[in-house]
Formats: sequence, structure tokens, C-alpha cells
Amino acid sequence: IHSAGKVVISTDVTRTWELHTGWLTDAEAGRMGHLLGSPLVYLYDCVSGVYYPVIIKTDEYQQKVTRYDGMIQYTINVELAETMKR
Repeated sequence: IHSAGKVVISTDVTRTWELHTGWLTDAEAGRMGHLLGSPLVYLYDCVSGVYYPVIIKTDEYQQKVTRYDGMIQYTINVELAETMKR
């Protein structure tokens, strides 16, 4: 592929996922800070049986408790920690 006089051999691809927790108890929701603040996180693909190293891109969250917020559920955005080539 030619682009502005240069030959482009490959491009970097960033793989991302938007993850949704199920409904959490207060105790489970209380541990979200540990997950979101961790520098070493792996995403497990239960279909293929593969672990992927990921970087959590969700940098802030609101800690919730059921007595005030009702049911608790979170959305977490992650990015594959390895660069893929196309």
C-alpha cells in the first residue's frame, strides 16, 4: 500500500473490550477499587481458554452500596497490553 510516497507494510491495531459486571453484592463492589487500581490484570476467554494481559482504561469509578444505589453493576474498559500488527 502506498501512502504519500511511503510504503506502508503494516499498521498497529489496538484491541479493546467493554466489560460489564453482573449484579454485585456490597462486598464484591467494595473490591472494585483493587481491580481497577491493579497494574497486573488478565482477561480470561473461557471459550478459547486463553488469558490476555490487559490494561484497565477505566480510570475512575463511583463506589456504590446497595442500600443507597440499589443494584450494583459496573462497566470496565480494557485494552490488550500487546500491540497487534495488521
